[in-house]
Amino acid sequence: MPETTATLARICQLDDGYSREARSLLYNAYRHEPTFAYIFEAQRPGYERRLRVMVREWVRQHFYLQLPAIGLLLDDRLIALALIVPPLRRLGVADSWAWRLRMMLGTGLRCTRRYMVLDTGNEHYLAFYQRQGYEEIGEVAVGPIRERVFFHPNPVSSTSAFA
Repeated sequence: MPETTATLARICQLDDGYSREARSLLYNAYRHEPTFAYIFEAQRPGYERRLRVMVREWVRQHFYLQLPAIGLLLDDRLIALALIVPPLRRLGVADSWAWRLRMMLGTGLRCTRRYMVLDTGNEHYLAFYQRQGYEEIGEVAVGPIRERVFFHPNPVSSTSAFA
């Protein structure tokens, strides 16, 4: 029987040197999502190009703002990632005029406006949000897609708990 060795995956902080791999992973993760199909008009020719533009600009802006990104690497190959945006910076990613202009030129004005909504329409994500402590507080209709609105209460700090 041949001897096999298991390769361990490792977690590391990513820099913009991983932009290409991050864009590829995100594109493949989102290209069949119903929310993105609606936002970027999958029924029209050019959907994949518009989605690629969004992913490229999202990743570019994330690293430009020097926001943290964590990756899971297997044999130095990026197989998963998380782009982390602190709550106070969340809107800053889309507030840049340069970002908006690049998005409008690449995806069109209507698609850029639609993108400004958080992707919470996928039923598969609900359990994840709930495990993280988010509470569903409402819904927003994005065309035919129902997006959920979540709230995450601030944790009580240990110092204020004893005051």
